[in-house]
Amino acid sequence: MNEEAPMCCCGKAATIRTSWTDSNPGRRFSMCAAKVRETKKGFKGCQFWAWFDPAMCERSKAVIPGLLKSRNKLEKSVAKARQREKLKQKLMHEDMKERLVVLQKWHVLSYLASLFAHALEAWIFALGCLDHQLEWMCQME
Repeated sequence: MNEEAPMCCCGKAATIRTSWTDSNPGRRFSMCAAKVRETKKGFKGCQFWAWFDPAMCERSKAVIPGLLKSRNKLEKSVAKARQREKLKQKLMHEDMKERLVVLQKWHVLSYLASLFAHALEAWIFALGCLDHQLEWMCQME
């Protein structure tokens, strides 16, 4: 099969496009390349348009649209699943960040508690020494 695009009336190679209508699913056609580019005044270029592929059999016309609809439905389902998974990952990441902040706060509190315990031990030791010194002074009198 010759895959080369035909020449349009402008003398340039035509553009090959694909039809996705129910009556011609996947059937290629050729049209003026200049016509593809729309201007404010409408399309420019010649009016060349022709089917590139031969007509499809009735069975293909009946089966292909259903297959395309199934494929599109599956693609939407996959896109939704990916979106849900992405949201799930984001929520898990946020949860992990929150847990890390809590752990960091507990670490700081634990450190402060150990400092407080050491300071308290030092005060108790100092009070014990002071009590011992007072006893000694009382005995000296």
